[in-house]
Amino acid sequence: MHSMIARRALLAVGWIPLWLATGGCSHTDWLTTPSDEALPAPEDPAYPTEVLRVRAECMRAVERWRHSLEALDRLIEFRQAGRISRDRSRKIVGISDDSDLHRWRMEMEYERLRAQGALRRLERKVRTDFHGEFPPWWPQDDG
Repeated sequence: MHSMIARRALLAVGWIPLWLATGGCSHTDWLTTPSDEALPAPEDPAYPTEVLRVRAECMRAVERWRHSLEALDRLIEFRQAGRISRDRSRKIVGISDDSDLHRWRMEMEYERLRAQGALRRLERKVRTDFHGEFPPWWPQDDG
């Protein structure tokens, strides 16, 4: 019974990398902020709506990468706990290599930083467009 539960847990953990890969890869296409020409002029009535839409997309990307990194960190911790294999006499018979997971984590961290950079560039652009201040319609949740 105990080994059956352990197998199910390992099977469930095995789906994490697949979920992370499909979730991460499918959302990187739009990650760059639109160029100044793609956004309407600050005087255009559509400017606030478009800027807030792009801001929401950037914030979702940051959160998505943060959640993916947290899940990958849990997987790395789980794998590190089971890294050393011992035989019945407690002799070490193997050590697993998790370099792929760590490389994957670095790539995901890079994508998270890219998403944060896109958000910061958008914030700088809006501040520049409004003489160094955020306009009144800008959300005040940036603390």
